[in-house]
Amino acid sequence: MKTGKYSKDKVREGLLLLLIMLLVAGVSIWNGYRKEGFHVDEIYSYGLSNSNYMPFPQEGDSGAYSINDFMQEYGAGNNIGDLLRNFWKDFQILKEADFQFRQTDLYEKYREAQYNNNQPWVQTTWLPGEYYKNYLTVEEGTGFNYVSVYYNQRADVHPPFYYILLHTVCSLFTGSFSKWHGFSVNFVALMATLLLLYRMVRQYISKSWVAYATVLVYGLSMGFQSNMVFFRMYGVITLLTMALCYFHLYLQKNNWELKRKQKLTLIILVVLGYYTLYYYVVYAALMMAAALVIMCKSGQIKKSWTYIRQYIYAAVIGVVIWPFSLKHFFSDYRGDDFREAISSVENYWNLIVQMFRELAKTCMGGQAVVLLILLLLACVTAAVVVFQKKHRDLDWLIFLPPLFYFFFVAVSTPMVHNRYIMCIMPFVFLAIMLTIDFYGRLLCRNEKLRTVGCALMVMVIFLLSNCFMYKPEHLTDDGQLTVEVPENTVCVYMIPETSWQAYAKDSYILSQCEKSVILRRSNMAFLESYEYEEGQSVMIYLSNPVDERDATLEEVKSAMGIEHLKEADSGLDGYYFKRYLFQ
Repeated sequence: MKTGKYSKDKVREGLLLLLIMLLVAGVSIWNGYRKEGFHVDEIYSYGLSNSNYMPFPQEGDSGAYSINDFMQEYGAGNNIGDLLRNFWKDFQILKEADFQFRQTDLYEKYREAQYNNNQPWVQTTWLPGEYYKNYLTVEEGTGFNYVSVYYNQRADVHPPFYYILLHTVCSLFTGSFSKWHGFSVNFVALMATLLLLYRMVRQYISKSWVAYATVLVYGLSMGFQSNMVFFRMYGVITLLTMALCYFHLYLQKNNWELKRKQKLTLIILVVLGYYTLYYYVVYAALMMAAALVIMCKSGQIKKSWTYIRQYIYAAVIGVVIWPFSLKHFFSDYRGDDFREAISSVENYWNLIVQMFRELAKTCMGGQAVVLLILLLLACVTAAVVVFQKKHRDLDWLIFLPPLFYFFFVAVSTPMVHNRYIMCIMPFVFLAIMLTIDFYGRLLCRNEKLRTVGCALMVMVIFLLSNCFMYKPEHLTDDGQLTVEVPENTVCVYMIPETSWQAYAKDSYILSQCEKSVILRRSNMAFLESYEYEEGQSVMIYLSNPVDERDATLEEVKSAMGIEHLKEADSGLDGYYFKRYLFQ
């Protein structure tokens, strides 16, 4: 009889969770349909993932020997066959030179390609739309080329795991560019996060309504949906953050026994997180510190050394497979930004306040005071629980790492933005739901009244956080996908004199043009050779902030001789550029 009741309860729980997941999935897909534009970083996500040995689009093409040329001739090429053939050829070249690498054509060609790829300015030329399409999409015959992804990220400031995932999806759809490619990576990662969050709460924290409410309210929050439609690595890092927490709760429940399977899991989680976002290392270190305190407190010193060794192995493996992290930190501009921010102690309070407002914007509809009160109540709850010696170790593992992670990120990020704290938002909603449950039990003994009261409080939190009243970020309703580019369009893309790659954001639009040219006012004379062809449309983009826009527009029209063309359309495109179209 008990077995039957237990089975029915399980079925009801499963159906309720399924309904919640379907609701969140439906809303997420709806927001995916609503997304019409891209942040420049999202365009870089596609370009760095899919372009063949070309991290960033150039302003022109000098036809010089490039890294792509070198890779086809001597390197990994586009597939395993190219790699093996070139490996044998390179071996023969080295053998003939007595393995004196610097004495070979191989070395000279590499130096030439690196030099050409590192030139900031190239010859101004008309570039076909195919050039930008190839930057954004996987070209025929170049699918699953992870060496290219690895090379491209070497020139960027992020590790490559997210880009490998996106490249894998795009490789299944050769030659096509779609927002759904990036959406699918986020969708799988964030829906898996919700499942892990549910299992974590039900297994280790509470058998009550808390798990369902946390998954529902977090899944329909503005923060979750903003993460869903922002095609960067933050959805994947949210999953890995939740997975590391869940795994540590498992270890704690099993008395910190680390057998081969557990050791391998811990190493994989730490390496993948490091391979996705460098800030994950901070969360992993904080989790390790909390775990070590718990182990030492219970006298498990020997097990703590076994545990520490897995982190050491993960660190060594991570640096070996991705040594460019050292370059990113010690010599690139992001490393400089980090060191400058972390050394500005006098700005700490201001930065923390600003980051908390970002957290409130995405978790509580901008109601920072309400969120602060709720989190202070959560702290009081935690103090009471610790005093009563209930779930003390679990609280340390679940909530202390996100708390200190927030403070560290707030004072060290290159810019104050919620993207860096998206990975800890599930813990914020969990803390709020547990607080509501705690005070409900404390203040009301009548189960029906308590249920009604808790339901009303959950409804209030939902109203303050939901993605229906507070539109998710990064939908960009008037963005690139809304721009209709007529056939036979040539594009003149004007950028400021000191700008670098301002045009990258609109690679998708440029890919639909017959040809495009990137110009500054200083080389406007290039347009004098333009010859109008019957049936052409001319699109002029003035990048913000091009000085003297009206004067610049008149100069472009005069240089191209398009006075006889009628202006067909003009208006703001997204929040970056002014667009003019003549036909």
